[in-house]
Amino acid sequence: MIATLDPAQRLPLALCGGLAAALHPYLEQRLQARIVPAHADAAGGALLLAQRARQQQKNPAENPKETPA
Repeated sequence: MIATLDPAQRLPLALCGGLAAALHPYLEQRLQARIVPAHADAAGGALLLAQRARQQQKNPAENPKETPA
């Protein structure tokens, strides 16, 4: 799933949820090297995406399409 969501393998990887710590040792070393702490939980991420979408609807000219860092 990670390779499908980030085929270029450039984005940081944040593991979330109750199984995150348990899954860490089973990931390949190249994936473990990309792991960063999560900034928030899944609900916080969903709210952020909803806020961005609403802002883009209000002001489409002021909010060009974002690209991942």
